[in-house]
Amino acid sequence: MPDLLEKLQNRENELAFIIAGDAAKLSEKPLFHYSSSGGKLSMPCALCFYDEKINLFYQWTISLEGKNCICWGHSSSTNLIDWTPEPLALVPDNSSDESGCLCGSVLEFNGKTLIAYTGISIQKDLCVQQQCIAIGNGYKFEKLTENPVVTSRNIPFIYDKTKFCNPKMVEINGIFYMTCTVSKTDKTGSIVIFSSSNLKNWTFCDSIEEKKISSAKIWELPSAFRLNETDILMFSYYNPKENKQKGLSKGFCSVYTKKSFDPQLLDFYTENESDPDSDISIIDSGIDFYAPTVTELPDGRHIMMAMLQNGPEPYTPENYLWSGTMTIPREIRIKNGKLYQMPVKELNELRINRVCGEIAPKEKTEIEILDGRHFELKAELSLSENETGSMSLYLCKNKTGDKYVEICYDAKKGTLFFDRSRTDFPGKISKKEIPVSPMPDGTISFLCIIDTTSIEIFINEGEMSFSNTFYADLHSNGVSVRSSMKVPIIFNYYHLGEPVNL
Repeated sequence: MPDLLEKLQNRENELAFIIAGDAAKLSEKPLFHYSSSGGKLSMPCALCFYDEKINLFYQWTISLEGKNCICWGHSSSTNLIDWTPEPLALVPDNSSDESGCLCGSVLEFNGKTLIAYTGISIQKDLCVQQQCIAIGNGYKFEKLTENPVVTSRNIPFIYDKTKFCNPKMVEINGIFYMTCTVSKTDKTGSIVIFSSSNLKNWTFCDSIEEKKISSAKIWELPSAFRLNETDILMFSYYNPKENKQKGLSKGFCSVYTKKSFDPQLLDFYTENESDPDSDISIIDSGIDFYAPTVTELPDGRHIMMAMLQNGPEPYTPENYLWSGTMTIPREIRIKNGKLYQMPVKELNELRINRVCGEIAPKEKTEIEILDGRHFELKAELSLSENETGSMSLYLCKNKTGDKYVEICYDAKKGTLFFDRSRTDFPGKISKKEIPVSPMPDGTISFLCIIDTTSIEIFINEGEMSFSNTFYADLHSNGVSVRSSMKVPIIFNYYHLGEPVNL
């Protein structure tokens, strides 16, 4: 009898084969965003570079024989645009992870690829979470027989055993450190830190109350790294109430703060410890951005990818195969103390059929484009001091004009607005408005990347980003621009990818 890994691998291959022969289904798939071969891609686990390739590991759920199996999927790319499926990295096939292999991290060490992940096992009717290790060559992995290597026995205080996850592992001077998030019994959160010299025996070092880093009670997927000589800590969490001052809407969000981890003190530190939220900034202001992961490439670029969805639960129609699409890979950098992000330069290789021009003041324009669902559009304008007009981009327009997606910049209000309420599947959150300011010279720019079911907008050369998804009839692909501005709008348009005829 084939083992579980073989069965699940066969199931993944079967899905890919079925989809490859179904032109109608393939037309629904994002063209240049990463998406899995069906199933539910629910969280990125790690993005890393080895074997001359970028490797993406992700939490993937697939149904087999009436049971949902939570696995680790794996794909690789040489250009950050085209992805090749690799063998499944982890499947729930032993007592330490019988109910699922959840998120974790990947570490290259001494020619080996190490995975730290959360395994779920059933104990007294509870889905208990504990930490496990697997070691491999980057493509095939063997789990330690000692798994789980970190359990409740390693933590000297009481916590919710069903919420102990997100192991991030690093190696410093021959010692491995693992940080995890836990939920305490009083519903507050904490980070716990362990150390080991052999990956098998782990010692509790310390815990960090999350209020020292953020006032959010429980957060997940913390990731610390150095970017342009600045130490960055990223994490995602549920924001129970809106904070307009910080640009945080109610709901799931991902943020960053400039903090360092000191292995001697076993603590995160910052210059302003008196106010834990003083330097917390949102990474992406859109509805659909969650759980970013970052890696550094040999050329020095730092690349970030995240989920194009609102939190851990995807916003997708029930019959849509590609649940949990990833964002376009983004180059990130620190400029003037802020995180800037832009699509990777490799995306330019997809550009064809350039159209450039000017939209006159107070003019409605139907842009003649090859395909209304796969393109790049950049709009630039210089605002006058008394500008009170607006400009709108309409996507997915049907022939009668009553179905569409709207993106509107209102100069008087100083806001950018996204609205998918006039589609067949608006979701629980269908609109969002964010404040947007021009650059010091009075100019403002919007780079819009549209791909089948999503739009990612990069504002003022990457100072802000605004990512949202939409699900509309693929035959509704009309695009138009309307402006009531007193100044002209300079635009550049490119089709992205091979010509598509719908």
